[in-house]
Amino acid sequence: MNKACVFFKLSDLIMHYPRNYKKYPDIKRIKNFVYDESIGNYGKADLYLKEGYEKYPVIVNIHGGGFVKGDKRHRRAICSEYAREGWFVYNINYRLAPQYPLPDAVIDVVTALKKLPELEKQYNLDLTKVVFTGDSAGAFYAAAAALACVNPAYTGFIGAARPPVVPTAFVGFCGAYRLDDILSQKTPLNIADGIAHALLGVDNGKPLIVDQCEKNKYTDLLKFVNGNFPQSLLVYSLYDEFCGGQTELLKEKLLAENVTVDEFCAVDKKDIHCFHLLPFHRTTASCMDKVKSFLKNIYSA
Repeated sequence: MNKACVFFKLSDLIMHYPRNYKKYPDIKRIKNFVYDESIGNYGKADLYLKEGYEKYPVIVNIHGGGFVKGDKRHRRAICSEYAREGWFVYNINYRLAPQYPLPDAVIDVVTALKKLPELEKQYNLDLTKVVFTGDSAGAFYAAAAALACVNPAYTGFIGAARPPVVPTAFVGFCGAYRLDDILSQKTPLNIADGIAHALLGVDNGKPLIVDQCEKNKYTDLLKFVNGNFPQSLLVYSLYDEFCGGQTELLKEKLLAENVTVDEFCAVDKKDIHCFHLLPFHRTTASCMDKVKSFLKNIYSA
């Protein structure tokens, strides 16, 4: 079995409770809204809201999991936190590698966005205020979704139709944005090599030369980033063991394109990959305060 799949499955099992132990009785959660029945459970989303608001801005949340594992249920707590701030949260699943290599998951995220007008009517959403967010692999897919909305060259490249929404902002947590840099790294247990085999659709058990794989063309989002990319808040750690350096690459590209960028940089050696998902971690509170302030400005604009 692919070692990356084993590693991230164990991570889901071990980290689910620490990340989601808090209860949110004031938040309504509608489970398993179907955005694409043709792909089974992958084509479902959970909806979060706090009742009593006249109109809801929208957060589209995309979970991480090394591109090979993960599920929307593992992001219950952070979605509830967003809902407490008055947001309607659209927390989606997508197809996973290795069964579904690139760009299948990107197509799923774009497909999910097409349901927003339907949800707008049912829940009185404000689609002029839509934020795309995700962590790790989810940040890659959230950034890809933003590109699908603002750069027709990208939707044509992946073979998708342009979604019926324009994102107001992007929030990326410990994201990966130019994957060939990561997939070629030497890592313990050959995790990067396992992800590369899965994501690029190669099942030969041999080390890959990533840039020689046909599907590697889908791994670099930075070449499609232009000045229409939404204003962004980038959260990262100097000691990220998986995606170190990736946020800095995106930040440099966005600034070169004159996109407004804010950031939260965690500097403690204990600030591990996706530290923000652990409510008790000492950096999480200050990180989420920054995120909530950023979202409030979007909400109030």
